[in-house]
Amino acid sequence: MEALMATDAIIHQSTARFDGEEEKTGYPVDFPTSFPVKHRKSSEREILKDFLVSLICRKHRFFVELFDAMDKREKATKKQRLERQERWRAEERAQRVAFQNAMILVTKKLVVKACRATPLQKSLKNHFPTTFPGKKAAKKRSKN
Repeated sequence: MEALMATDAIIHQSTARFDGEEEKTGYPVDFPTSFPVKHRKSSEREILKDFLVSLICRKHRFFVELFDAMDKREKATKKQRLERQERWRAEERAQRVAFQNAMILVTKKLVVKACRATPLQKSLKNHFPTTFPGKKAAKKRSKN
């Protein structure tokens, strides 16, 4: 934590300067802050390194958590979609079974109704339609 505070002080030392005053870091007002890292003291480099490492670690954790959350959300969405599709399939199966049962019942009713309408023992008149007067045979087809 001290490293972060010291790094923040180094980074922000150019702000709020007054002539002849030293800031909280202990550096004089005219202390150069824009020279390259290789010319800085080793303690400053360590502080900056620690700051950058902690910043990178925080960003890494942030993105790992973000990607994990996105992955969990995607899996939950996929699970919901699959459950919804399974419910639709079950509903379609139930409707198909109900329709088939209804068709079976209607067919049975029609068969029973047709059986009641026709007599069980048919007479000879009903077997062969009369095509010629006085004959009880079916009409022959021509060979043409």
